[in-house]
Amino acid sequence: MTPVLSLEREADRLEALRSCAIIDTQPEADFDDLVAVAWVIADAPHRCIAFLDETRWWVKAWVGQVARELPRAAVLCAESIVSSEPMVVDDVRADPRFALHPALEADPQLRFYAALPLVLDGCLAVGALCVSDRKPGSLGPGQLGALA
Repeated sequence: MTPVLSLEREADRLEALRSCAIIDTQPEADFDDLVAVAWVIADAPHRCIAFLDETRWWVKAWVGQVARELPRAAVLCAESIVSSEPMVVDDVRADPRFALHPALEADPQLRFYAALPLVLDGCLAVGALCVSDRKPGSLGPGQLGALA
């Protein structure tokens, strides 16, 4: 089950996302650099910066096997977007929240997943910095703080 924002908060979140004018833009070196730094911090082979609009998860920068665009319902970062809090899942295969999640069908080898929301106005998450691996993993407090 995917968490859902209140309609008002979701409308505000989407307005904030649109104000960024970032969806469907070309790659940019600054975003690519941030994704490269995430590798150094998290030691995860797959990482991206993605934004979530009404219907899709769209990737601005990535390294590793990351889909450039997916339907919104098919991504794990929804919880992080709703709560505006980091989400770290050491092993998504062992976490009951994701037992029937479409993301696990799309990538049967996915195990470790972390999403750190990209927050505007102190409370509206418009996207996430995501790191993942095909083996279980974790992030220590220092890593999590550095990624944030």
